[in-house]
Amino acid sequence: MLRCEGMRFGNMLVDEKFNITAVIDWEWSYSAPKQMLYSPPRWLIVRRPMHWNTRAPWADICSARYIECFDIFVKILAEEEDNRVQKRPDGKRGRDGDRLSRLMSDSMKSGILWFHELLLAPSAHSNEAIWEKVEGLMIGGDENLEAVDEEVEEFINWKMKQLQEVNEQQSAHADVVDGPRRNLLSIGIDEILKTC
Repeated sequence: MLRCEGMRFGNMLVDEKFNITAVIDWEWSYSAPKQMLYSPPRWLIVRRPMHWNTRAPWADICSARYIECFDIFVKILAEEEDNRVQKRPDGKRGRDGDRLSRLMSDSMKSGILWFHELLLAPSAHSNEAIWEKVEGLMIGGDENLEAVDEEVEEFINWKMKQLQEVNEQQSAHADVVDGPRRNLLSIGIDEILKTC
């Protein structure tokens, strides 16, 4: 799926009837997994989720407003899907579970959209609003995080041991390869010239 991160109101050109005639600012476009299409649009309110700050007094307002706008968006999307089904010459409806409105609703209910938000906003690693949403979805909460911390500590210790072994091997290799070269340099240019 082609994903455009510049898809926002300021990058859409419209005619006098507000029909979109062009979309500009494509430099942050990339190929993404199709499952990310099922996440609700990030542009439903002006401030994207990655910019929400849980310490700000307006954080709860942003979240509530986003959900309110999503409900309107998905309702209109479902109506458009119904209209398109009615216009199909074969009259086939398709499965309701495959409809984009349904998939987006599921993404919102399950919280998968927050995982997608982390993927879409690599700089959001310090954004506590997104992480609070993700952590709230984790089974076991803080207890689960403690178990993860122990596993991470074991992994780090294992990787540090590997790094030490690699450094020792490289040091031993450097002595074998670089030893004669260092000896030549310590002799000095005068000594080398005498032997020529």
